[in-house]
Amino acid sequence: MNGLYIRFGKIPENEKSKIGNGIVGDGYKCIGYEEGVSVWNAIKLSDGYHLVAPLHANSCTHGDFSSSAFPDDCCGCDKNTKIFVVTGDEVGKGADNEPLLRNVKILKELPYDYFRMETK
Repeated sequence: MNGLYIRFGKIPENEKSKIGNGIVGDGYKCIGYEEGVSVWNAIKLSDGYHLVAPLHANSCTHGDFSSSAFPDDCCGCDKNTKIFVVTGDEVGKGADNEPLLRNVKILKELPYDYFRMETK
């Protein structure tokens, strides 16, 4: 049985995510391609889907998970960003130690603000 994953952004047609140079914004450059689609591990609990931070991740992964993945207190808050619950065949780990999938199947599209962080 395949696991559940969350994908931020459309699934690349060739099922290969870009590898960036580590710069967000204007200085971003693609320096290569992964062997699959970059995703986050996820679980479904009674209150919905939850992202699972990878074990033994590198500093880039933790940075993505805690900052880039949560811009302005909301993961995927840009209304143009698609968020999908997906499954597929895990084919390895990416440059940031994230799972890589092939044969990706979209199970559900989530609202752009699904992972909005609660503020008090």
